[in-house]
Amino acid sequence: MLLTLEAPVDLAINLRLVGGDGQRVGSVSKKSLRGQSGEYRPGFCYLDLDAVEAGLVKCQLFFRLRPPRSTLPSECSINVSVYECSPSGQLPDATANPTTAFLTSAKGAYTNSTCGVRTPLAHVPPGYYLVIPSTFEPRRGDFDLHGYANLPVTTSRLR
Repeated sequence: MLLTLEAPVDLAINLRLVGGDGQRVGSVSKKSLRGQSGEYRPGFCYLDLDAVEAGLVKCQLFFRLRPPRSTLPSECSINVSVYECSPSGQLPDATANPTTAFLTSAKGAYTNSTCGVRTPLAHVPPGYYLVIPSTFEPRRGDFDLHGYANLPVTTSRLR
């Protein structure tokens, strides 16, 4: 699986993949971290993983001043579903609304820690993942997150 994150060159960004193991998650820990793009980089970073368990890949980004204009294109050799979720985590299909699996930065307080925002404790089921792009500085900016996989992937965009 390859995820790329693009933003203006003056915005330092980072990308992390957090796996749900059935435990409650309140911040990014070494135990739940499945991969990361490395240090904060200006305008572009990527995360490339060979073996990722099947599940839902989610994106989360903290911006303080204005909502970001963003896209999440996915390219894959098999069917991939991409759809937008509301800020509350409501899915387009109300019968499949796993709102407890979503962590949104709107509910957390900015901590200036490595992960950028501390979210309230939330249950992340096994097989679910959070992809967390973040900025080095507490400010908003536009970004593009691209995902590539050779297995079926379902993604959703959160603000």
